[in-house]
Amino acid sequence: MKLINFNIFENIFVFLSPELFILYFIILSLIFFLYVYSMKDFFFPRLLKGVFVVSLFVVFIIFNLVWNFLNIEFIILNNHFIVNNYCLLFKFLILFAFFLFLLIGYFYFIDEVSIVYEYTIVLWLSFLSLFVLVSSNDFLLLFLALELQGLSAYVLTTAKIKNNYSTEAGLKYFTLNSYATGLALFGISLLYGITGTTNFTDFQEFFALDVLNNSMFSISCVSILLILTALFFKLTAAPFHFWAVDVYEGSPSGTMFFFFIVPKIAILQLLFNLTLNIFFPFSEIILYFFYVSIIASVIIGAFGALFELKVKRLLVYSGISNVGFLLINYFLFAFYGLEALFFYLIIYIIVQCSFFIVFFVVKRYNFDSSFSKIKYIEDFISLVFANPLLAFILTISIFSLSGIPPLAGFFTKLLVFFYIIILKIRNRKLV
Repeated sequence: MKLINFNIFENIFVFLSPELFILYFIILSLIFFLYVYSMKDFFFPRLLKGVFVVSLFVVFIIFNLVWNFLNIEFIILNNHFIVNNYCLLFKFLILFAFFLFLLIGYFYFIDEVSIVYEYTIVLWLSFLSLFVLVSSNDFLLLFLALELQGLSAYVLTTAKIKNNYSTEAGLKYFTLNSYATGLALFGISLLYGITGTTNFTDFQEFFALDVLNNSMFSISCVSILLILTALFFKLTAAPFHFWAVDVYEGSPSGTMFFFFIVPKIAILQLLFNLTLNIFFPFSEIILYFFYVSIIASVIIGAFGALFELKVKRLLVYSGISNVGFLLINYFLFAFYGLEALFFYLIIYIIVQCSFFIVFFVVKRYNFDSSFSKIKYIEDFISLVFANPLLAFILTISIFSLSGIPPLAGFFTKLLVFFYIIILKIRNRKLV
């Protein structure tokens, strides 16, 4: 009997190897950093360089661990944790984005972050929460992962401890995100009161029975809308974007870069998993919710960016508009799967990385005295004379984010519209 239990736990540890490896790395890093930090004569830049070399190596190991589970589907931990190709594809994309973030963010950490070892550990905690979030098959595990990601985000936002704007941004994010978390928890509680479960698989089986009366159906709709509101809040989708402009502007540049590309991948995966698989009987109501958010995100993002003069605020509005286009993939998922979504996400990640490469390099090497503190778009005016190559990359990145042809950002948006048109024609033929 003991041997059977040991084998069960051994298998669980194998299946959780990527998440457990990240957790072990965080614990060992914490012990190592605490020991090194107590050494007064330790050469700080050498430690910083070592941290990033090791982090990049750890990402490569995690990639190999995740690769081993391709074409294998299993559910463990009492039906709470699921791994399949759908989850693994998003984990690969998170790894890709996080690797680029570490590679590019090195310039940022040298200059702006005064608490490097705390910042690095919190980054990995946030990364761990995203991995757990992608594989969660229960609202309890989902809520814990969201809270870990939220707590990590608070710390990352206030990383510049001597900057009042960073502290204010962290306080705003903490306060407003608490409201969003409360809405999600209230929605989960209502669903539990109706169904008696928090497990996604049980939800699918319960809703497939079609036993909901009118009052139960109405309460379920309210609870689902509350959960979707919280997720749209974290995606910075309009009209739940109001916090993003001030928070992103006050947060450190590296934190903003991280928020732009890494957490959104996991939130999108969770959103599509809930709406397309678990809450499918409520698709009509969810459809209208998506309609409103997509239209509002594209319009507010486009017109908001049109009148902005500050670099960070411009990027935030651009991100809101791009989230609107990403949400359009909800309508395409049933026919085209992940093709359009992944193509858009990969181009979006690369374009964002190219912009922040220029941003960090310019601030790092300070080609001109005006580049020491880049705040407004006009601060880049003299970049064309200081370094034409960087000026060209910056221009291409901004135009691509705006969707101007013939750049990659334009073709991602064109592909989304192209699929929508094909889908409309196909539906007419079926009718």
